[in-house]
Amino acid sequence: MTTEKDTLRRVQDGLYHLQLGLKPFVEARMKAVHGANWLHYAGRAQGSASNAPFDAYGLVKTMVYRWWEVFDDAFGRAEKHKARNFTSVALEARNAVSHLAIGLQDDEALRYLDAVHQLLKLVKAPAGEVAELKKLYDAQRQSGVAAAPAPAMPEGANTPVLDLAPVEAASGKALRPWTEVALPHPDVIANLFKAAEFAADLFAVDAGHASEGYATPSAFFGITFLTEGLRRVLISAVQGLAGPGGDPVIGLQTSFGGGKTHTMLALFHLAAHLRAGGDPRSLPGIADVLDKAGVSTLPAPRIAVFVGSSKGTDVSRTR
Repeated sequence: MTTEKDTLRRVQDGLYHLQLGLKPFVEARMKAVHGANWLHYAGRAQGSASNAPFDAYGLVKTMVYRWWEVFDDAFGRAEKHKARNFTSVALEARNAVSHLAIGLQDDEALRYLDAVHQLLKLVKAPAGEVAELKKLYDAQRQSGVAAAPAPAMPEGANTPVLDLAPVEAASGKALRPWTEVALPHPDVIANLFKAAEFAADLFAVDAGHASEGYATPSAFFGITFLTEGLRRVLISAVQGLAGPGGDPVIGLQTSFGGGKTHTMLALFHLAAHLRAGGDPRSLPGIADVLDKAGVSTLPAPRIAVFVGSSKGTDVSRTR
């Protein structure tokens, strides 16, 4: 088995070649979308200066956080999910090396080096860097997991056979990995997810203290799936805003965590967007709501917010 020192060195060297191979690709894609000021939109390690040299962490983090707007269409349909997964594993590798508490296991190092190697191949990195990654991967494979002897079987025992055929659905097609069906949010991939920041809070949104996903109408509707129940509430609301239709009072009856606050936030953000003079059809999913409601235009409403659990019964805000 390879020593822990050799294993760590190989992964560190792999990240170095990742930095050299990935930089031209990231820089070209970011410039094409954000122009000369692309560095303002790039990912950085916490506390790093905006003009600091780009390291592997900054490059991979930029790909994770700017995936949909910059990098998704850089890959073919059959490659983009692989590229996204390899990118997340590369970020995991960098974090594992930088915050090492226990030694890297051989199989972990092999997985990291393989992901980095495959990522460089997908972005068509310089051949020299791809070759160096292949060498590191082969060295780890020979010295680590692949070199470990198989456990001896008792004499006369039958050799077990493990069926590794992919699980198939009723249609007969192999099931796709769940990460390809529902890609995780960048915060989840980067291990920066904080559950408290995703707790819906109407008062925090109205006061301007909400996290990024809840702060603006476009961001909110961009991450919100309009369920049938939420769609019905929005249809009723826009009918009421447009004229005499819709229900003047809506009672939301769900269990704890059933989406009552999220529904109120949807109504709030739609009204706030109209109040600011925005086009409701520019919000993801709302054009279909307007069509089903039979509404073409909406007025700019006044907004009143009352959250009894925040500051008490004597505190309210109106606009």
